[in-house]
Amino acid sequence: NTTFYQTVPLLLWYILLVVLLASFGYFLNDCFDVKEDALVDKTNFASKFSPKIRILILIGLFIPAYFSWFYITDNHTVHLFLCIHAALLFLYSVPPFRVKNKGNWALLIDSAYSLVIPIVVTFFYFSKSQVDPNYPLVTEIAIWAFLLGLRNIIQHHIVDSNKDKISGT
Repeated sequence: NTTFYQTVPLLLWYILLVVLLASFGYFLNDCFDVKEDALVDKTNFASKFSPKIRILILIGLFIPAYFSWFYITDNHTVHLFLCIHAALLFLYSVPPFRVKNKGNWALLIDSAYSLVIPIVVTFFYFSKSQVDPNYPLVTEIAIWAFLLGLRNIIQHHIVDSNKDKISGT
């Protein structure tokens, strides 16, 4: 029930914040992959910066990527899933957790933060709805996204298997 002119700013904010979320996730992961990527001569954007600059970049991405959502929507479901998203990114990449190197946990968490949560956030952001069991479509789409995410991370592991053996990951 919105006009085109009401929807465009919502869409533009959404696109900007999704780009910031993805940038934060990729950069966070790169920050903790510097040594492994160097072993296999893999490009790592974070390696170009000192540890202090990396922290500043992470903060500079994290604050607008996550806290802006509290400004643009009062939807508590969106806020909850974004908190889960941030937690999963940290669990995946940051020691001492770094489940990225822990088999099945890595597959599950990667699938959740890369596809499931962004799709669920998208639905609840644009629908202005809260969590409701009467949304079977959201559940079906989340299951599809989870399976697609599993396929994507498994393909990534297959492609990188030789490099992963060299780097010990």
